[in-house]
Amino acid sequence: MKKIIPAAIAVMLTASFTAVPAEALITDIAKEVCLADVNNDGSVTESDFSRYQNYLLGDLSLFQKDIRTDAYCDNRINILDLIKVRKILDGAETLWTKETLPVMDGSTSAIPLEAGFKSRALGISYNSAYSMVNHHKTHESFSMLLSGENDMIFTVPISESQQKQADEAGVHLNFVPVAKEGFVFIVNKNNPVNSLTREQIKGIYSGEITNWKEVGGDDKPIIAYQRNSDSGSQNLIVEFMGDRKLMKPENKGQSPISTMGSLIDHVIAYDNSEQAIGYSVYSYAAQMYENASDVKFIAVDGVEPSKTTLADGSYPLISSTYALFTDNAPESIRKFVNWCTSTEGQLCVLQSGYLPVHDMELPESLIPYSKLGTGKEKSEDYKPDYLYSHFNGSIDYSEGKTEISFLKDKKIQKKINEELNSFIQNELEDRYRKTKLLIRYEAINGYISFSIENSIDTIATLTFDMRDGTRLKNFSDLFYKNTKFVPVLNDVIADKINSAVTDYSIKKADFTGLTGNIEKFTVSKLWLPDENPYLSKGEYFSFSSDDKNDFNSNYLTEYMVTGSFFDMSPMIESSELKKYQKDYFGTINYAFRNEWWYKRAKNDEGKGYYKLEDSVFHTKEETEKFRNTIEIIFAQAEEKYTNTYYTVNTPQRKFQETTLDVLVFYYYSSPYSYKYMFNKEGTRIYFSDIFGKEFSELDDLLFNIKEISMENNEVIASFDIKEDDKIQSKTETRNISFDPDNINKDYFITSP
Repeated sequence: MKKIIPAAIAVMLTASFTAVPAEALITDIAKEVCLADVNNDGSVTESDFSRYQNYLLGDLSLFQKDIRTDAYCDNRINILDLIKVRKILDGAETLWTKETLPVMDGSTSAIPLEAGFKSRALGISYNSAYSMVNHHKTHESFSMLLSGENDMIFTVPISESQQKQADEAGVHLNFVPVAKEGFVFIVNKNNPVNSLTREQIKGIYSGEITNWKEVGGDDKPIIAYQRNSDSGSQNLIVEFMGDRKLMKPENKGQSPISTMGSLIDHVIAYDNSEQAIGYSVYSYAAQMYENASDVKFIAVDGVEPSKTTLADGSYPLISSTYALFTDNAPESIRKFVNWCTSTEGQLCVLQSGYLPVHDMELPESLIPYSKLGTGKEKSEDYKPDYLYSHFNGSIDYSEGKTEISFLKDKKIQKKINEELNSFIQNELEDRYRKTKLLIRYEAINGYISFSIENSIDTIATLTFDMRDGTRLKNFSDLFYKNTKFVPVLNDVIADKINSAVTDYSIKKADFTGLTGNIEKFTVSKLWLPDENPYLSKGEYFSFSSDDKNDFNSNYLTEYMVTGSFFDMSPMIESSELKKYQKDYFGTINYAFRNEWWYKRAKNDEGKGYYKLEDSVFHTKEETEKFRNTIEIIFAQAEEKYTNTYYTVNTPQRKFQETTLDVLVFYYYSSPYSYKYMFNKEGTRIYFSDIFGKEFSELDDLLFNIKEISMENNEVIASFDIKEDDKIQSKTETRNISFDPDNINKDYFITSP
């Protein structure tokens, strides 16, 4: 059945642009490779065609699937690759090289688009293609097109003056839409206006509306920024205004702005920025918006620009990115543009994070991931634990096998070892088995994962239930049966990927949802495949959030089968684990739970606050009573520490051990940090109130109380370092002996 890209799917595939330093790119340009040249002789011949034929007939040893051998660009080797190679040999399709590709240029917002086309056309990585792209912006690249310095440009609609320039030069222009684009308006986040009609925007940019109060805002003059003449976004504002005359920037005391980034900077941080309005194209501004909390998009006629509204056409200001070339262009340029609009070329548009100009069939790698959980049933009396019994380490793969030796149940251990080695021998590609492999393992609450790695990458993963040795073959097996975990998981990954810039990967688009099938996963993370619409290279992301304002960083726990606490210490030979395994780390005999669980939430005004959610140790009535105390403390903190980062340390109750029934409040303002302790009534208490007055000098230095031993009469706690009467953010841990007769036992809880 043909899979069409409707709004629900296309929403995930809109692009954004981000700059990456040249030194951060890992390139393979130096490797003189040729798309579909599987025998590596520098050209595509009948020999290559024969290899594709034999590969499809079952001889998988002829070549490995990669970006170069995947001739049809659908992330697999199939009959379509064979047909493409045949067309290349018959002259029906062009085999592009660096020498035969058009010299391309254009708008900065189209850099990822050109990189996507070049990557596929040349059979090289996206990173390498990206480093080959050099755009001179709309106006300069257009002049270079007319002078013959480039062959074609990617651009939004040109201006009247540019058209006149072409007419005077006697040059006829050809416009071919290759991707969708949106024209957006932005204001400072502190501007109360959220929506404008098209007529109101035209009134602002014609000079008829001059004060924000005229459109529902504050009584302040409007500063309407504009771009320089003949920039791509300036052409769009002229086209948008239609017959209405666009006011001159000088009439507002403002000069035109030369770059899109500079215009957004003016709206964010320049003088009177709260009075400003500007415009851009969505593919550029979306990424700037994600990274700049002081700017917001204006809804137009009540519709906010987003990946959804651009994809379904409900946003009213949708244009196109065009491939523009002249009548003087050779036939090869026309062939390349035709390829850009073909099914294969539009697939490149999708894989580069843009929206195609026509509905089209989606490859499996771009179909939204939308499964329900297929793991064990979630118990009716489930309560979130959020902390767990855990350990990890690594073992070598040598002499054709690898094995763990720390499970007490040797039958289950043998079952896991046999399946692990069978996978390496029978399912790993031969080229990997010939390299030095390292097997990393990680276990959480009775489940263990193995990551098979070489010196470059994680090749594959396997996950087992250590209670019976059953393998979790599907990613959805990690999640409780029938749970709708994907929306929550997408939120977690979005927090990470939308701010991700690494030495190995270029960001192609904002993340809006997992696609394809998740092949590599462990108990703590998943890997995006190399073929994805967001990053130029597959990377891993943990299931926890990195948001510093989200105290409950493991908020996927309640959806995951690993979220039910399971003490692994009875099934593990700890001495064996520590003796024979390298890089061992874990809390297998140190299992604990949080006394309370807090979650970062937002109120009706969009302001963040901490919310007490639950406790595995307390009744609903006790939790509700403590919630009132907590929210009073948090409200005071929000008021006092507006411009600083604060969080909450919850006591951790260890099994068969003693813990404290207190709350530790923490806030941070570089280079100093401060901590306060409260009892359940919200009264501030001190270290000396608990352990005796002789420790009063430590009251202002307490960072956290880690362990309490009533047997040894000892507390392990961390304290700030005090230098020159200033409390530094550095901490040190001390073991302190206390007198059991001097402590206040009202603050102590001993687990059963």
